[in-house]
Amino acid sequence: MPISSAPLRRASSLVIGLALVAVSLWAQGGPPGATINDFHVVDGPTRWIYVATDSGVYRSRDDGSTWQAFNEGLPSTEFDATAVSGGANQLFVALDGDGVYRWQNQGPWVKTSNGITDLKVFCVAAKPGDPTFVLAGTFSKGVFRSTDGGESWTRLTSLPLLGASTDIAFAPNDTQRILALSNPAQLYESRDGGAS
Repeated sequence: MPISSAPLRRASSLVIGLALVAVSLWAQGGPPGATINDFHVVDGPTRWIYVATDSGVYRSRDDGSTWQAFNEGLPSTEFDATAVSGGANQLFVALDGDGVYRWQNQGPWVKTSNGITDLKVFCVAAKPGDPTFVLAGTFSKGVFRSTDGGESWTRLTSLPLLGASTDIAFAPNDTQRILALSNPAQLYESRDGGAS
């Protein structure tokens, strides 16, 4: 008995239709008119999504359906926000050309780049569970570390200066393990919290 191909065509049409819906849904997020350079999700009683864009920082508390500018205290001149990281009560944003800014407990953003010798900061990462430990990657001077919540910074001399530091990440299950990416493409790993 021959097998009819009609059910296969209907199933294929359904799969393609669902795929198109999924693509359409993915394409609709983000603040309008902004190029997103980085995003960060903070879970709590309300889940907040923060995005660093070429026109500042935006946040959403409804999973990206609506966005509001979150720039009080940031410079009004044209600086790209390149990265955002932190927790519910303390966030950090990197600005390409103006260093690192910190936001705490409903206050405005405050510049906190004391010790960073290259203000073209491309990435920032706060240690999960320890908001006092922060790393910032720069264009030409490598990675800087703060152990006092951004009040002061020192360069990690264990990392060679081989190019721009473009991304930093803490391993989610072992925050002593850190990965740092530089351009030209080099990937570095620390298993002791950045000491080596």
